[in-house]
Amino acid sequence: MAEDVPTSDRDWRRWSLAGFGFVLFVFLFVISTAKPESVFANPVDSTYPLILVLGVTGAGITAAQQEYAPAEIWSLTRWAGVVTAIFGGLSLWGVFLVLRAGGSTTIAVNIVTAVIATGAGIGIVLGEYDRRRRQESTRAELVETAVKNAMDGVAILNADEEYIIVNQAHADLYRYDDPDAMVGETWRMCYESATVDKFEDEVLPTLAEAGVWRGEAEGIRADGTTFPQELSLTTLNDGGMVCVVRDISNRVEREQELKSTTNLLSTLVESIPAGILAEDNDRRMLFTNQAFCDLFDIEASPEELVGSDCEAAANRFKDLFVDSERFIERTNQSVAKQTSIEREEFDLVDGRTLERRAVPVELDSDEMGYLWVYNDVTERTQYERRLNALHETTRKLMTATSPEAIATHTIDAANDILELPLNGIHLYDDVEGGLVPVAWSSETEDVVGKPPTFTPSDGAAWETFESGESRIFDDVTDAEEVYNPNTPIRSELHLPLGEHGVFLVGETTPDAFDQTDVTLAKLLATNVETALDRAADERELRERERELRQQNEQLEEFASVLSHDLRNPLNVAQGRTEFLDVDDQEEHLAAIRRAHDRMETLIEDVLTLARQGQTVGETTVIPIQRTLTRAWSHVDTGTASIDAAIDLEIEADESRLQQLFENLFRNAIEHGGDNVTVRVDTLADGTGFYVADDGPGIPPDEQETIFDHGYSTTTEGTGFGLAIVQQVVRAHGWSITVTESTDGGARFEIRGMTPIGDGHD
Repeated sequence: MAEDVPTSDRDWRRWSLAGFGFVLFVFLFVISTAKPESVFANPVDSTYPLILVLGVTGAGITAAQQEYAPAEIWSLTRWAGVVTAIFGGLSLWGVFLVLRAGGSTTIAVNIVTAVIATGAGIGIVLGEYDRRRRQESTRAELVETAVKNAMDGVAILNADEEYIIVNQAHADLYRYDDPDAMVGETWRMCYESATVDKFEDEVLPTLAEAGVWRGEAEGIRADGTTFPQELSLTTLNDGGMVCVVRDISNRVEREQELKSTTNLLSTLVESIPAGILAEDNDRRMLFTNQAFCDLFDIEASPEELVGSDCEAAANRFKDLFVDSERFIERTNQSVAKQTSIEREEFDLVDGRTLERRAVPVELDSDEMGYLWVYNDVTERTQYERRLNALHETTRKLMTATSPEAIATHTIDAANDILELPLNGIHLYDDVEGGLVPVAWSSETEDVVGKPPTFTPSDGAAWETFESGESRIFDDVTDAEEVYNPNTPIRSELHLPLGEHGVFLVGETTPDAFDQTDVTLAKLLATNVETALDRAADERELRERERELRQQNEQLEEFASVLSHDLRNPLNVAQGRTEFLDVDDQEEHLAAIRRAHDRMETLIEDVLTLARQGQTVGETTVIPIQRTLTRAWSHVDTGTASIDAAIDLEIEADESRLQQLFENLFRNAIEHGGDNVTVRVDTLADGTGFYVADDGPGIPPDEQETIFDHGYSTTTEGTGFGLAIVQQVVRAHGWSITVTESTDGGARFEIRGMTPIGDGHD
């Protein structure tokens, strides 16, 4: 409150006690002049009051110079003044008694001065006591207010270790509704016996010696549950102590979670086969694992490497890399630019291959660090290289033209790529009736001699061929169907090649094949089987082509016979008939001419079948309406009619398509008569067109044979017209079916073309 007093008021109060001492000195000096003798006649009489007055003045000056508040000095002054006045009044009663008893004035004055000076001194003492009492009371109030309003649990204990002040937060921690429930009890109520023993044996002696103790303990609540706490104890002058408690359950739980997570991550990192290294912004190692040390043959433990210089370490280990300069350059470049490395590989001089990844990481200090991950990918790299080499071998296999060449390429691949030198291929031979060795490695012949031919009674190899299933023998001595019980081969891999044979691989030690060996060997066997299938298909194709060429040559020869040996005599017969002029033989001559015409048509149809076959020439986009109109004009239609208004364009050989329409039109007229009506239109589903007539139709039991060569139901037909139609259809890749038309006649449906334009609704 003193700070709120104006400066001028504050200043005079600060010097009030010193001024009171000066005034008192003057006052006593004046009183002393009432003595009959001089004031200094007997100095001993004035010594006591003088000392007290000077003490009051000195105390005032001292208080003004120290950290006393002006209000406190003014309070001392008031106390000194009041007590001095009281003592002054009492001294007057003493003077009265002295004088009445006949005492001297000197004695009376001495009594007054001594009593007044004593009152001033006592007043100052009482004032200081009052000041300190009020100061302690204020301090106690402040402490109690602070304790009760503290967020942490705070309690004050007396020298008997009993609670005298407990705030609500402290009571809440121990789940007491009212803090007063704890007052008067000892701190031992808040802990289990084991914890109490620890406090008495360890904590309290330390507290008594140091005056303060901080640590953690486990408290027990009113309901019997426990909780971890952070505890601070401070001793008081009276032997008591201040206790501050904080519930750290959340922190302990977080620490436990963090510890569990850290342990999990540490275990995970240590379990990962990859080498891991973390470095800070100064390229000092923060962390590494044992896998990293193992990759680079580092004898020191991961813990010993923490704090080491990563840049210097990289320069020490660079000689392990085939391209050491690239390793150092890429490392320094990535760190300097803080860029990530997705995947990069480095070959080591010892034949291994390391794959490295890196990513910049933000550290707690807002600085950037770097995390490196190294993996030994030697097996994967070798596998990929062998796989690529097998792909190259596959190309060779697919270009080989004979089983022997395919087998030779396979043996070479098994030796050079799979590193399986004991191998051989056995292909099935009908003549031998077994699996004949076609190709084998020189190492195989060195170990077992020339491979045998396996027949149906010759054990495991034949079983693999028949079942078509791969078989792995970790130790052939344990197999029942072994071909040669005394063979030096211990491990065998039998791989089927489909209907062609088997691919056999061996080793002189048991359990010699790992998963990679088996996988790559199976892949090679699959490719060999495909190559053998292709070679067999090509052999069949070449044989078929040879047969077709032979058939074509025979057909061409047949066509030449028709053209020369049949047509020339026919032309002679037709010419001679024209010279005959026998009127009464006209009926017979007409029959002869019709026979000649039929023979001419027959020859033309056979030539068409023989020479054109099931092939087409150049295809173009053709309007069907134009082609069928042209075909109708080339047929002797007589009084027959056509109903066709088809707006459809397709891609076809126009001459062959016109031939198709001509033959279908002739077929309709030959079977339906001169008054037949032919209709051409687009199929409802838009996939083609149909040609229908209103003739007698085709019986259902004959619809399957109408396209056979020589089929005809009329004496005028050659039996080749519909066969030619089918050839044209097949040559274009279409299909044709016959059914009954809506008028009861025949309906031919041609499908499979891609319409380019169609106006059909």
